[in-house]
Amino acid sequence: MSVDQSPVRATPSVTVVGALVVDAALSDRTRSLRRVSDPAVYAIAVLSDITFGADLIAYLQGIDATLEPFGGQFVVHHPGPTLVEGELSGRGAVIVIAFPDRRSAEDWYGSPAYQEILPLRTSNSTGIAMLVDGVAEGYTARQGLQLMLAGSRRLSPG
Repeated sequence: MSVDQSPVRATPSVTVVGALVVDAALSDRTRSLRRVSDPAVYAIAVLSDITFGADLIAYLQGIDATLEPFGGQFVVHHPGPTLVEGELSGRGAVIVIAFPDRRSAEDWYGSPAYQEILPLRTSNSTGIAMLVDGVAEGYTARQGLQLMLAGSRRLSPG
């Protein structure tokens, strides 16, 4: 069985080639490749001053069930990271959870199930949590720079 890899014209400004899209609306200077589907989105938390006790144990016992309906999967869950810059006070941890797309990540964070257990973590640690868009396979910092110079607020076209 062979797969047709010839370009297919999807819209006047986008050409589909296999699983990648070349966005013709970008100038030659900012042209880049990206996946047809949305890139993954990551929920990232950097925590410090963690008080490990019954509340945090209950949070950890409950979080997996909140992730499953939204396709969330742990990529990093590391207490005691090795710092090479900056500082964390007290016991620290870095957590990265991958979601298939931004909507799934936002829906998970806002879900009643997660909101119910969230205070168990936030009342027992300090830190920051954020949602971050992934980039297409093969992405380079030079591509990101070109997008920034072209006025894009996002480092991944789309």
